[in-house]
Amino acid sequence: MKKQSIFLTIASACMLLSCNSPQQDETAQVPDTATKAAAQPAMQSVAMAATQAGDGHNSKNALDWYGVYKGMTACADCDGIATTITLARDNTFTRNQVYTGKSDQAIFDKGSFTWDSTGSNITIKGRDGGIQVYKVGENVLFLLDKNGKRITGGNEDKYALRKNETDDRIEGKRWILAELKGKKVDASQTTKQAFIQLDAETGTFSGNAGCNNIFGSYEIKNGARISFGKAGSTMMACKDMALEKDFLDVLQRSDNYSATDTSFTLNKARMAPLARFELAKP
Repeated sequence: MKKQSIFLTIASACMLLSCNSPQQDETAQVPDTATKAAAQPAMQSVAMAATQAGDGHNSKNALDWYGVYKGMTACADCDGIATTITLARDNTFTRNQVYTGKSDQAIFDKGSFTWDSTGSNITIKGRDGGIQVYKVGENVLFLLDKNGKRITGGNEDKYALRKNETDDRIEGKRWILAELKGKKVDASQTTKQAFIQLDAETGTFSGNAGCNNIFGSYEIKNGARISFGKAGSTMMACKDMALEKDFLDVLQRSDNYSATDTSFTLNKARMAPLARFELAKP
C-alpha cells in the first residue's frame, strides 16, 4: 500500500512537470516587448551614469599641465603677440608677451590662475585687470573667445600655445660637470663644485660655474635639441675664472644633447661633446 502511494505521487509529479514545461519554454521564447521598451531608457541612463562616474578624468587631474607654453597669437594692430606662459603646480603663472612689429619691449606679468568647475579651463587675470580664458589640452593651451568657445575657422593655430618638450632623463636632476671642452674638471681646483640642474616646470636652469651661481632659461625641442638663454650669475670674484668663462660659453654654443641614466652631454652639431656631466650621488 505504501509502495503504491509512492508510485502515484511520482507519477503525478511527472505529469505536472510535463504539462508545465512547454508553457515555460513558450514564455521564455516570447519577448515581453512592452517590458523591454520600458526598461531600455533606464538601462541607458544607468550605463551613461556608470561611464561618467567611472571616467571622472579632466585636464586638471589627468594631464601634466604644468610647464612652459609658447606661441605667436593673433594681434589686431601688430604682426603677432609672442607669448610665453608658465603654469606652476601651485596655480600661479608668469606671462611674457612681445607685440612683434610694434615694439621690442616685453610685457611681463604674474599672478594666480583659477580652474573652472569642469577642470578643463583656466582663467588668467593680468595686473591690468584683463582676463583670458584658456582650454587646457594635452601639451597645449587654446585661447577661448569671450563666450568661452574655441576659435575655429582655419585660425586655430593663431590662438594656441604649445608646451615645451620635456625629457625626464635630464630634467629635475643635479648634474656635476666632469669634462669641459675635452678636459677633465678637477674639483679641487674650483672654488665651488660646478653643476647644472634643469627645471621642467619653469623652463629654467640653475647651478654653479665653479665660482658664481648661474641661472637662466632653456628650451628642449624635438630630436634632443636644446638651447639656453643668456645666463645670469652672481658677481663673486675668484682666483681662477677660466672654467666659469668656458662653462658659460658652452651653454651658449650647445644645440643638442645626449643622455644615459648616469651621464649627460652638451654638444654642438655632430662635433665632440662640449661638456660632459655625471649624475650627482644621492
